[in-house]
Amino acid sequence: MLPMQSSEDSEDDSFHCQICFDDVIGKPGSIYQCPAGHIYCSNCFPGALSHCSTCQQLMGDIRVRGMEKHRDRVVRERGREREREEKR
Repeated sequence: MLPMQSSEDSEDDSFHCQICFDDVIGKPGSIYQCPAGHIYCSNCFPGALSHCSTCQQLMGDIRVRGMEKHRDRVVRERGREREREEKR
């Protein structure tokens, strides 16, 4: 798991699974949402829910590919930052 970032990175810290409350940006795997947009990590989502734990809407199989791409960019950038720090 990636280390939590400072509060300056609130954009990255604001995406939490509605069940385990982990930051989905720091977790590998697919990211899912209910029709209202409540977020679930790939560990909590599969088959465990028929209704959203937050709004009780019927769950579908909606992946949040845009957020997954954002997470992948954040992970790559964090890796580059670590490499730059190690070279110093």
